[in-house]
Amino acid sequence: MQSTSHKLLRIGVFYDGEYFRRVSNYYAGTHPRKARISIEGLHNFIRARAAAAEGTGLKLAQILDAHYFRGRLKAREAEERD
Repeated sequence: MQSTSHKLLRIGVFYDGEYFRRVSNYYAGTHPRKARISIEGLHNFIRARAAAAEGTGLKLAQILDAHYFRGRLKAREAEERD
């Protein structure tokens, strides 16, 4: 697809930290790939999909904010994860 816009595409990403941790643990331990999720790779994928959806070039699709949120753990939950 040819670029139709020359305007910067600003992207914000918000991660559900607990969900992300579980998925990353699955890929690291259970999945045949045996590797954690790459944040850089995930951001490149998001940029490429957003650029394609908006009809702009990949260089113009930039992640300006990325936030990782996790709820507070109870003391017992924190001990179990160590």
